[in-house]
Amino acid sequence: MENTLIRLSIKNHFGTARLPSDADLISPECGFSDGAAQAANLFQGKTWNNIDLMSLFHTEDALRSLSDVAFGYYIPAYLDLIVAHYCEADALVDTVINTLTPPVSNGEPRASWIEKKLKFLNKQQRQVIATVLQHLKIQHGDFGAKHALEIYWHRYLEKR
Repeated sequence: MENTLIRLSIKNHFGTARLPSDADLISPECGFSDGAAQAANLFQGKTWNNIDLMSLFHTEDALRSLSDVAFGYYIPAYLDLIVAHYCEADALVDTVINTLTPPVSNGEPRASWIEKKLKFLNKQQRQVIATVLQHLKIQHGDFGAKHALEIYWHRYLEKR
């Protein structure tokens, strides 16, 4: 699937999500970290599809500081960025993929992580994420995307 179609799919399947409140923006574990401050400045009161993609470069700490509900809401902006600007996004690509890869216990993705981190994403949104990961694996040979697909996300890809 080409970049334009993937980006359109991101917009179509994440377009109706509800903006998290300011109180739900930052993960309680982050406290008053630099990443939390960066996330508040970047996202507070802004819809994911109105954020300038270029402002997301070098925001790895902000992404990791988001609460689970805010992560589910803002992840499409990051997906859109890495599809559109894979090479320029550099280390941010790895951070996005790592935040989407569940830890493994006894060879299986940890169910408690999946429930906590992904409960704010519906099936169609999960399918879009899997499609983005597959695209990164195929188009860019991204090992992290391949790993994420093998661990968990493959189950959301259409069987051909």
